[in-house]
Amino acid sequence: MSAKGILLAEDDIQIRKLLIELLKGEGYTVYPAEDGQEAIDLYEQNSDVIDLLLLDLGLPKLTGVEVFKKIREHKPDIKIIAMSGWGQRETVDELYDEGINTFIQKPYKPFEIIERVRKTFNE
Repeated sequence: MSAKGILLAEDDIQIRKLLIELLKGEGYTVYPAEDGQEAIDLYEQNSDVIDLLLLDLGLPKLTGVEVFKKIREHKPDIKIIAMSGWGQRETVDELYDEGINTFIQKPYKPFEIIERVRKTFNE
């Protein structure tokens, strides 16, 4: 079985680098994007091997919510973990209603990301 592919959309370079290392260390293939448009472009180029979206909601160019909705149109059953440092409960509730698997509030501990990714893949 091939490694599971994760599209990681995170605009903070330090967090993005940390998550890439963590996820690769767990055996996942990571497709990193620094903004929402890059995330869409990466997804379109690699849609057949991306199994999960790990999206920061506060991305430049296109928000994580916009990325989520665009990709969901093409692959309704894709697994999605949303992350954010600003707590907009209404937005998070709306995303759960639309089908995200889980939400992670920043700041988080690195092991929390790995646990959530594993749990989401096992659901």
